[in-house]
Amino acid sequence: MTLDFAFVGRSDVDPRQHVLGALAVLRSVALLAGVPEAIGAQLTQPYERAGEHLEETFGPSLQFRCRTDGITIDREIFDFPVNLRDASAREGTDPMQTAANLSALVKEFLPYGGVTVERIAGHLRMSTRTLQRRLRDFGFSFEEIVDDVRRVEAIRRVATRDDSAVEIAFMLGYSDQAHFTRAFRRWTSMSPRDYARRT
Repeated sequence: MTLDFAFVGRSDVDPRQHVLGALAVLRSVALLAGVPEAIGAQLTQPYERAGEHLEETFGPSLQFRCRTDGITIDREIFDFPVNLRDASAREGTDPMQTAANLSALVKEFLPYGGVTVERIAGHLRMSTRTLQRRLRDFGFSFEEIVDDVRRVEAIRRVATRDDSAVEIAFMLGYSDQAHFTRAFRRWTSMSPRDYARRT
């Protein structure tokens, strides 16, 4: 069975990061069965583009230059029991889990300003260098995570029309509405008001 994945939408960062991140999450779910050889990844890119690094992330069962990106799972592993103990033991070193925890903390601290990598690392009980290394290993930077959390929250809040632009700017940690509006135009090519009218 193959689960195809594609990135659809606008982003200022390389969509490959989102695609590879989603594939890594899908693969980690399948790995709960404890049968890594039954899971492979199909990638549209050629091996020359970071092939060795991708093998470290996804394992040796990789196919390059495929029609779509996707995860290939042997149907028989669905009959295997899920080993949650092994999964929780790996959680501390899983870059995707670190990114998910980081995103939740960033969202929590945004309204109060001062979201720094040092502050977030302290709340995750790790050194700043360790957090940066884990994110870098998976192709993310702290600044990209913060920007992505802001983007998702901004689009959600503008679309629901429950808050004013000033309120949203404050909730996202911007010093004023003008900074928020500039960021929103960068994300969507529209002002918050125009975006709200179109949704």
